[in-house]
Amino acid sequence: MQGLNDPNRELLDASTLCRQLVPKGSVEMFLADHRHELFPDEMFEDLFPSKRGRPSIPADTVASVMVLQALESRRAWRDGGFISDYQKHRPMVERSIAWLVRDHYRRVRFRGVAKNQLGLSTRVAAINLRRLINLGLAYDGRWVVRTT
Repeated sequence: MQGLNDPNRELLDASTLCRQLVPKGSVEMFLADHRHELFPDEMFEDLFPSKRGRPSIPADTVASVMVLQALESRRAWRDGGFISDYQKHRPMVERSIAWLVRDHYRRVRFRGVAKNQLGLSTRVAAINLRRLINLGLAYDGRWVVRTT
């Protein structure tokens, strides 16, 4: 069921409460003022064929959030603020994925979601435990971190 905006909703509307915090003439202010005209509810009707169920978040709100996320991503890319974090964490993420898919783990081994979730979570736990042991975790009656 498609969620619709209440045209009389003033009390909890962010554009009413926080308008003074948004710079005039910015994309954010433009979206706050014109999101109903840019993203009308009729534009998204085909995504919600059922009239039953819990209403979704209004389409103009979701579309505005997506535009703002894309804008922020482009700003961060242009300014280079995230590159150091990206370069620092990317090798470990790719290494973790490589550990998961090696030894024929590219495909699921069992029938059924529950069995495959159990198998994958067991493999992830084993990989994480091996990584912690390589970093100095040891068991001497209790788990301790060896300092070198």
